[in-house]
Amino acid sequence: MSDKLVVIFVEGATEISFYKKFVSHIHEKNGGSLSAKIIYKNLKGIGNYKIQARNHLLKHIIPNHPKERITVLLCHDTDVFEGAAVPPVDWKKIRDELIKISEVNKVDFIKAKKSIEDWFLYDEVGILKFLRLPPETKVNGRGFARIKELFKKANKLYVKGGRHEAERFMDALNIGLIASIICEDIKPLCKALGMNCISIICGE
Repeated sequence: MSDKLVVIFVEGATEISFYKKFVSHIHEKNGGSLSAKIIYKNLKGIGNYKIQARNHLLKHIIPNHPKERITVLLCHDTDVFEGAAVPPVDWKKIRDELIKISEVNKVDFIKAKKSIEDWFLYDEVGILKFLRLPPETKVNGRGFARIKELFKKANKLYVKGGRHEAERFMDALNIGLIASIICEDIKPLCKALGMNCISIICGE
Protein backbone atom coordinates (compact mmCIF):
# COMPACT_ATOMS: atom_id res chain seq x y z
CA MET A 1 0.00 0.00 0.00
CA SER A 2 1.28 3.48 -0.88
CA ASP A 3 2.52 5.76 1.88
CA LYS A 4 1.75 8.81 -0.25
CA LEU A 5 -1.39 10.82 0.39
CA VAL A 6 -2.67 13.64 -1.80
CA VAL A 7 -5.11 16.07 -0.19
CA ILE A 8 -7.12 18.13 -2.67
CA PHE A 9 -8.75 21.24 -1.22
CA VAL A 10 -11.42 22.85 -3.43
CA GLU A 11 -13.91 25.71 -3.28
CA GLY A 12 -17.18 23.84 -3.78
CA ALA A 13 -19.13 20.68 -4.56
CA THR A 14 -18.82 21.08 -8.33
CA GLU A 15 -15.04 21.06 -8.05
CA ILE A 16 -15.14 17.88 -5.95
CA SER A 17 -17.08 16.14 -8.72
CA PHE A 18 -14.71 17.46 -11.40
CA TYR A 19 -11.51 16.35 -9.70
CA LYS A 20 -12.95 12.94 -8.87
CA LYS A 21 -13.89 12.54 -12.53
CA PHE A 22 -10.46 13.76 -13.62
CA VAL A 23 -8.64 11.35 -11.29
CA SER A 24 -10.84 8.51 -12.52
CA HIS A 25 -9.80 9.42 -16.07
CA ILE A 26 -6.07 9.38 -15.37
CA HIS A 27 -6.49 6.21 -13.27
CA GLU A 28 -7.93 4.52 -16.35
CA LYS A 29 -5.26 6.01 -18.63
CA ASN A 30 -2.55 4.73 -16.29
CA GLY A 31 -3.70 1.13 -16.53
CA GLY A 32 -5.93 1.18 -13.46
CA SER A 33 -3.36 2.21 -10.89
CA LEU A 34 -2.43 5.27 -8.87
CA SER A 35 0.69 5.85 -6.80
CA ALA A 36 -1.08 7.66 -3.97
CA LYS A 37 -4.27 7.74 -1.95
CA ILE A 38 -6.46 10.81 -2.41
CA ILE A 39 -8.66 12.80 -0.05
CA TYR A 40 -10.98 15.52 -1.37
CA LYS A 41 -12.13 18.33 0.89
CA ASN A 42 -14.71 20.99 0.02
CA LEU A 43 -13.85 24.17 1.95
CA LYS A 44 -17.07 25.86 0.78
CA GLY A 45 -15.65 29.15 -0.40
CA ILE A 46 -12.27 30.63 -1.20
CA GLY A 47 -12.11 32.64 2.02
CA ASN A 48 -12.06 29.44 4.06
CA TYR A 49 -8.64 28.42 2.78
CA LYS A 50 -7.03 30.83 5.25
CA ILE A 51 -7.78 28.77 8.36
CA GLN A 52 -9.79 25.68 7.48
CA ALA A 53 -7.20 23.98 5.27
CA ARG A 54 -4.64 23.94 8.08
CA ASN A 55 -7.20 23.04 10.75
CA HIS A 56 -8.61 20.16 8.71
CA LEU A 57 -5.15 18.73 8.17
CA LEU A 58 -4.23 18.91 11.85
CA LYS A 59 -7.56 17.78 13.31
CA HIS A 60 -8.77 15.19 10.83
CA ILE A 61 -6.36 14.08 8.13
CA ILE A 62 -3.04 13.72 9.93
CA PRO A 63 -4.47 11.87 12.98
CA ASN A 64 -6.09 9.36 10.64
CA HIS A 65 -3.05 9.03 8.36
CA PRO A 66 -0.04 9.31 10.69
CA LYS A 67 2.43 7.44 8.48
CA GLU A 68 1.65 9.00 5.10
CA ARG A 69 3.76 11.56 3.26
CA ILE A 70 1.25 14.29 2.43
CA THR A 71 1.05 16.47 -0.67
CA VAL A 72 -1.47 19.30 -0.40
CA LEU A 73 -3.06 20.74 -3.53
CA LEU A 74 -4.88 24.06 -3.20
CA CYS A 75 -7.30 24.37 -6.12
CA HIS A 76 -8.88 27.72 -6.91
CA ASP A 77 -10.19 30.03 -9.60
CA THR A 78 -8.08 33.05 -10.54
CA ASP A 79 -10.86 35.48 -11.49
CA VAL A 80 -11.39 36.95 -8.01
CA PHE A 81 -7.70 37.93 -7.85
CA GLU A 82 -7.43 39.73 -11.17
CA GLY A 83 -7.38 43.48 -10.72
CA ALA A 84 -7.92 43.25 -6.96
CA ALA A 85 -5.95 45.87 -5.01
CA VAL A 86 -6.04 43.58 -1.98
CA PRO A 87 -6.37 39.89 -2.96
CA PRO A 88 -8.90 38.01 -0.80
CA VAL A 89 -6.38 35.28 -0.04
CA ASP A 90 -2.62 35.45 0.57
CA TRP A 91 -1.62 32.16 -1.04
CA LYS A 92 2.06 32.48 -0.11
CA LYS A 93 1.14 32.87 3.56
CA ILE A 94 -1.19 29.85 3.41
CA ARG A 95 1.47 27.74 1.69
CA ASP A 96 4.13 28.78 4.20
CA GLU A 97 1.85 27.84 7.12
CA LEU A 98 1.01 24.45 5.65
CA ILE A 99 4.57 23.51 4.75
CA LYS A 100 5.57 24.06 8.40
CA ILE A 101 3.50 21.01 9.32
CA SER A 102 6.05 18.20 9.58
CA GLU A 103 3.79 15.60 7.93
CA VAL A 104 3.28 17.82 4.87
CA ASN A 105 5.85 16.98 2.22
CA LYS A 106 4.75 19.48 -0.44
CA VAL A 107 2.16 22.20 -1.10
CA ASP A 108 1.20 23.12 -4.64
CA PHE A 109 -1.54 24.98 -6.49
CA ILE A 110 -3.98 24.18 -9.28
CA LYS A 111 -5.24 27.42 -10.77
CA ALA A 112 -8.30 27.44 -13.02
CA LYS A 113 -8.03 30.41 -15.36
CA LYS A 114 -10.25 32.31 -14.97
CA SER A 115 -12.69 29.90 -13.40
CA ILE A 116 -13.24 26.16 -13.42
CA GLU A 117 -16.33 26.85 -15.55
CA ASP A 118 -13.97 28.01 -18.31
CA TRP A 119 -12.54 24.49 -18.24
CA PHE A 120 -16.01 22.96 -18.51
CA LEU A 121 -16.74 25.11 -21.56
CA TYR A 122 -13.99 23.40 -23.55
CA ASP A 123 -16.71 20.78 -24.01
CA GLU A 124 -19.65 23.08 -24.68
CA VAL A 125 -21.12 20.38 -26.90
CA GLY A 126 -21.36 18.10 -23.86
CA ILE A 127 -22.93 20.86 -21.77
CA LEU A 128 -25.61 21.50 -24.39
CA LYS A 129 -26.40 17.78 -24.58
CA PHE A 130 -26.66 17.58 -20.79
CA LEU A 131 -29.07 20.53 -20.77
CA ARG A 132 -30.96 19.15 -23.79
CA LEU A 133 -30.40 22.40 -25.65
CA PRO A 134 -30.01 22.64 -29.44
CA PRO A 135 -26.39 22.53 -30.71
CA GLU A 136 -26.80 26.00 -32.18
CA THR A 137 -27.68 27.57 -28.79
CA LYS A 138 -25.70 30.77 -28.24
CA VAL A 139 -25.22 32.91 -25.13
CA ASN A 140 -22.87 35.77 -24.32
CA GLY A 141 -20.12 35.88 -21.74
CA ARG A 142 -17.62 33.29 -20.57
CA GLY A 143 -16.92 31.03 -17.64
CA PHE A 144 -19.40 31.04 -14.79
CA ALA A 145 -21.67 33.69 -16.39
CA ARG A 146 -21.88 31.72 -19.64
CA ILE A 147 -22.72 28.42 -17.97
CA LYS A 148 -25.25 30.13 -15.73
CA GLU A 149 -27.02 31.51 -18.83
CA LEU A 150 -26.99 28.12 -20.53
CA PHE A 151 -28.55 26.51 -17.46
CA LYS A 152 -31.12 29.30 -17.37
CA LYS A 153 -32.10 28.58 -20.97
CA ALA A 154 -32.77 24.99 -19.89
CA ASN A 155 -34.83 26.20 -16.90
CA LYS A 156 -32.15 25.02 -14.50
CA LEU A 157 -30.19 26.86 -11.83
CA TYR A 158 -26.40 26.80 -11.81
CA VAL A 159 -25.08 27.76 -8.39
CA LYS A 160 -21.34 28.24 -7.95
CA GLY A 161 -20.12 25.37 -5.81
CA GLY A 162 -23.61 23.98 -5.40
CA ARG A 163 -25.01 20.47 -5.72
CA HIS A 164 -26.84 21.11 -8.97
CA GLU A 165 -26.65 17.50 -10.16
CA ALA A 166 -22.87 17.96 -10.09
CA GLU A 167 -21.97 14.31 -10.67
CA ARG A 168 -24.39 13.90 -13.56
CA PHE A 169 -23.09 17.15 -15.03
CA MET A 170 -19.49 15.91 -14.89
CA ASP A 171 -20.51 12.56 -16.37
CA ALA A 172 -21.89 14.44 -19.37
CA LEU A 173 -18.58 16.16 -20.08
CA ASN A 174 -15.76 14.77 -22.20
CA ILE A 175 -13.13 14.78 -19.44
CA GLY A 176 -10.50 13.41 -21.81
CA LEU A 177 -10.95 16.38 -24.13
CA ILE A 178 -10.87 18.88 -21.27
CA ALA A 179 -7.84 17.18 -19.71
CA SER A 180 -5.86 17.39 -22.94
CA ILE A 181 -6.47 21.14 -23.12
CA ILE A 182 -5.73 21.97 -19.47
CA CYS A 183 -2.73 19.64 -19.32
CA GLU A 184 -0.34 22.39 -18.18
CA ASP A 185 -2.74 23.75 -15.54
CA ILE A 186 -3.41 20.34 -14.03
CA LYS A 187 0.23 19.24 -13.99
CA PRO A 188 0.63 19.58 -10.17
CA LEU A 189 -1.96 16.84 -9.69
CA CYS A 190 -0.25 14.56 -12.19
CA LYS A 191 3.08 15.12 -10.45
CA ALA A 192 1.55 14.43 -7.05
CA LEU A 193 0.34 11.10 -8.41
CA GLY A 194 3.74 10.34 -9.91
CA MET A 195 2.56 10.66 -13.51
CA ASN A 196 3.74 12.40 -16.64
CA CYS A 197 0.89 14.61 -17.85
CA ILE A 198 2.22 14.75 -21.39
CA SER A 199 2.23 10.98 -21.89
CA ILE A 200 -0.73 10.03 -19.72
CA ILE A 201 -3.16 12.90 -20.37
CA CYS A 202 -2.14 14.37 -23.70
CA GLY A 203 -1.28 11.01 -25.20
CA GLU A 204 2.05 12.08 -26.66
